[in-house]
Amino acid sequence: MKPEYPDLKLAQDALRKQFGEVEFSMRTRVLPEEEEEEDSEEVEFLHLPMALEPAREGEDPDLYSLRAFLTNCPSCELCESRTKVVFGSGNESPDLVIIGDAPSKQEDKMGEPFVGRPKKMLDAMLQNVLEMKRQDVYLINALKCLPPSNRGPSAQELLTCRGYLDRQLKILKPKVILLMGRIALEALFPEISGISRHRGKWLTYNGIDVMPTFHPSFLMWEEKTKRAEKLLTLGDLKEVKMRLKRKGDR
Repeated sequence: MKPEYPDLKLAQDALRKQFGEVEFSMRTRVLPEEEEEEDSEEVEFLHLPMALEPAREGEDPDLYSLRAFLTNCPSCELCESRTKVVFGSGNESPDLVIIGDAPSKQEDKMGEPFVGRPKKMLDAMLQNVLEMKRQDVYLINALKCLPPSNRGPSAQELLTCRGYLDRQLKILKPKVILLMGRIALEALFPEISGISRHRGKWLTYNGIDVMPTFHPSFLMWEEKTKRAEKLLTLGDLKEVKMRLKRKGDR
């Protein structure tokens, strides 16, 4: 599948607002539409904009310009193996942001977080426990690109994506963050490891209340043996619901 790129002029204008002046100096591989082999040598190169300095004073960053930049992000070697950057989706003025782990193969193909079977379980959690819909929240992954062979991300890859995750959260300004999975937890809190030990315990990130819990994919793996973990997750979601209500009543 041929990667999708924004119009270069629009991307350049958007990036100047987000990051400052830009120049066309990055090179990104573009596979021909008919080519499906990942190791094909028949490739073209497209020059794309790269940020040179921070946004100017008085210019607020926005999701559109950040997405335009990340569509062609070359910040680590994952740009060589991804199909699409999984940027995020949902309500851009959310009370709740949900952060998942690294993209799955299906998410990498579609460019959207929480798709396939995890989508069904997450939608049920939102509707039945939080009394919300997918369009009420904003969904992000801790990592924007799928690691090769679906391996776990390295600490350096998480650190690289952390800067973009910080920008997204600064723009979104949620009241509560729900971290789903070990990688999501370690992305925001690298000093903490082990989702089982830390789920259900409120944390704070840049003044935002954060609740770690299990990822839907984990709960679906050997699903019949995960009853205890599902009950724990239910309790975590109820905590999030009460915290959102408390903040909404202020």
